[in-house]
Amino acid sequence: MLALLLLACNTAPSGESPVALKILLSQPGIYRLTRADLQAYNFPDDLAHVRLTHHGADVPLELDASAVQFYAAPDSTLYSPTDAYWLTSGQAPLVMTARTVEPLHADPAATYTATLRLEDNKLYSASALGDTHWFWQSFTAPATRTVTASLNALGAGDAQLVVSLAGATEGNHAVQVAVNDDPAGETRWTGRESFVLTTTVSSLHVGDNAISLRALGEAGQAEV
Repeated sequence: MLALLLLACNTAPSGESPVALKILLSQPGIYRLTRADLQAYNFPDDLAHVRLTHHGADVPLELDASAVQFYAAPDSTLYSPTDAYWLTSGQAPLVMTARTVEPLHADPAATYTATLRLEDNKLYSASALGDTHWFWQSFTAPATRTVTASLNALGAGDAQLVVSLAGATEGNHAVQVAVNDDPAGETRWTGRESFVLTTTVSSLHVGDNAISLRALGEAGQAEV
């Protein structure tokens, strides 16, 4: 996610007024802001004199007449999924350097490992034990929740599935996991602790895949 906010203008010693643009990011990667993007927030046109900082440290920029480009690795916390970068006009930039490298002569890899992260911070629990306080869904046994994982260009071989769980009540908890209706594992734990289930699955296919979590137990006894 990328969001821009024109937050403040301060008077510089030279009498000019630098403009500070707050850039909120949630994912690591290479970002490019065009002149048109910045003009929409009334940012000055002189892209040769802009400075980007993150937590007070300069971030290297690749500059041209029409855009600024940079690599960002935003942090996330329990309280916010976004992190702030600051683009300020009228200041000397830290320019990204380039170097020449020799190409690799090995054959290109036919496949590579990719990670699909399914997470939605909808529920906050201040009383949750451990470091995790944001959760996606809550359900009370006996009940089943299903999420969809959309995959493309899937290679041959098994995949690893990691499920993060937490008990919301005391007592025993048991959860069965299935992928496309094929059993993928079962885990049990006690109390209001966080628990991570890691299992190997072989039933994935290109397109939508159904990942089902079934909380076991008598009605109303255990909440996950």
